[in-house]
Amino acid sequence: MTDGKPGISTIIKTIFHLATLQRCTVHITRELKALLPQHSPLPATQKLRSITHTLCTIQTEADRTVFFLALVLWEQEYGALRTQRTIPPKDAGVKRTWWYTHGNLRRAWKLLNLPPATLFAFLDNPLIPPTNNSLEGMNRHLHRRAGMGKGRQLAFMLWKLGLSRITTHKQKKQLWDMWKRRLYHS
Repeated sequence: MTDGKPGISTIIKTIFHLATLQRCTVHITRELKALLPQHSPLPATQKLRSITHTLCTIQTEADRTVFFLALVLWEQEYGALRTQRTIPPKDAGVKRTWWYTHGNLRRAWKLLNLPPATLFAFLDNPLIPPTNNSLEGMNRHLHRRAGMGKGRQLAFMLWKLGLSRITTHKQKKQLWDMWKRRLYHS
């Protein structure tokens, strides 16, 4: 679970040898709200913002399919805006020769179209949560224990994360079985 920044994803994959990563849907939604203003005069921005509001409500394969279909339809209708460029007049005193006219719209689109598997990995694996908000609460808790060594903090965080999502006996057994397989087959 990451906030989607490529550097941290690479480090996590390297250290923990993970094939699947989940981007936090809440972090993505927050970034998209900043990039797509609520009162934008552009219909393209308003439409993409309304599509992104559904991101945190996706819980099934059907929801995911509807989400991606909405993105495809948006692309067909407004996709040309992403590549539209502004060229300043020669006497404007600007160093740049051009820029994307709708840069934030372009950034929002790119954010939604990073590898789709990282956006909805939680649908394929029930042990992966869609958001890491609970982890941020954990970080605040660990920060209060600043005197604890890094190794103990990491061990504490892993145990806390593993056990905080467990609500049934079946989930406890799944987690324990997964840990045993990794421990004895690594």
